[in-house]
Amino acid sequence: MPEMVMQRDKTVACLSGHIIPFKKGELIFVPPAAMAECMAVGAVPTEDLPEEPEAVVGAAPTDPAERKALILKAFETLRERNQRGDFDAAGKPHPKAVSTIVGFTVESKERNTVWTEYMEAANG
Repeated sequence: MPEMVMQRDKTVACLSGHIIPFKKGELIFVPPAAMAECMAVGAVPTEDLPEEPEAVVGAAPTDPAERKALILKAFETLRERNQRGDFDAAGKPHPKAVSTIVGFTVESKERNTVWTEYMEAANG
């Protein structure tokens, strides 16, 4: 069953006719026909969530290695879904898109540092 979570209260009205009322941090069933539209506004599928749900809805991790791992996973998710608006003109993920996925605020400076390492590793 496809379930998704969003980090804010939002009702999504899809072109398929589905209306999905998201509540912050709560899992909700999303019909497969509506998943792409929900992801476009910031909903995250449960398979993209970290192992522990409280890491998404709770406080930001204090361990730098844990933060970096979550941000790297968010980069992968954003590159896979390739949605308009997730990346800036330079091709870097928007900090807001990354923050929505990881569940804590990611500033541009932190995003830039991790993105540079991510691209160096990806390019070899």
